[in-house]
Amino acid sequence: MTAKKYLQQAYYLSRRIDDAKDELARLREQAYNVASVDTEKDKIQTGVACTTSAAALEIVELEMRINKQINEFAVKRNEIEKNINKVQCEQMKSILLMRYINFKSLKEIARKMNYSYVHIKRIHGKSIHYFEKNIDF
Repeated sequence: MTAKKYLQQAYYLSRRIDDAKDELARLREQAYNVASVDTEKDKIQTGVACTTSAAALEIVELEMRINKQINEFAVKRNEIEKNINKVQCEQMKSILLMRYINFKSLKEIARKMNYSYVHIKRIHGKSIHYFEKNIDF
């Protein structure tokens, strides 16, 4: 695995958590929007309780999966941060932390550090190369 792919793992775990949370919100909305029953019809279809309990079970299972993903994310993020902190150069370390722990874009990092985007992009490339050669991950 390349250094860049290693460092990006926390970001992709975070995205999966966000996607799962969106799905959870959608499931909750569906579960709370129970259709009204039309008593004017000859037949009243039952099964609302089954549908509701199935939806509740799906919600609980998804919440458990999200909690597991959050734990995985925390462990991976801490591991990555620990390895970034092994970088000797403070400038490189700052760029790597902002990019791969705080998920900032290179443009945002450039603004924050008061450097040009091109300069940050160049230092970021050097930081990745340094990380690849000098840090055991």
